[in-house]
Amino acid sequence: MIVSHQKGVNMKNPVVLKTFAIVGTVLTLFPLLFMLITALFPSISQGEFLMDYLLPAELGVVVAIGIIFLVLSAWRMRWVLLPLLITTGIAMASLILVVVGGERLGFAVTLVILFDILTSLIGILGIIHTWKLFSKKAI
Repeated sequence: MIVSHQKGVNMKNPVVLKTFAIVGTVLTLFPLLFMLITALFPSISQGEFLMDYLLPAELGVVVAIGIIFLVLSAWRMRWVLLPLLITTGIAMASLILVVVGGERLGFAVTLVILFDILTSLIGILGIIHTWKLFSKKAI
C-alpha cells in the first residue's frame, strides 16, 4: 500500500497552475469589465458618457482574491512574479490611502483612478502569464 503524505494543492502540476492563472485573471478583470458593461447602457440611454469608476475599488475583495490566485500561479514561473507583486503593492497602497485619508488629503479620486489603472495592468499581466502557461515551452 502506497501512502502519500503530501497535503494541499500540488503547485507543480501544470493543470493547477493554468487553472489558477485563468481564475486569477478573470477575477482581477471582472470589476473592470463590469464597470464598462454597466457604463454602456446608461451612456446610450442618456446620450452622455456615464461610468462608475469607483466600482473596481468597491469590488476590491474580488480583485484581491484574483491577485492571490495569480501570485500562486506565478510563483512557479518567476518572470511575472516581481512585476505582479510591485503592481499589486502600489495598487493596494493606493486603495489603503483612499480609505485612510485620501479625502482629507484631496486626492482620493486620483488614487481610485490609479487603482483602476493598476488593476487593469495586473489583468494584462495575468493574460500574458496565462498565454505563456499555455505555450508549448512554458512548463
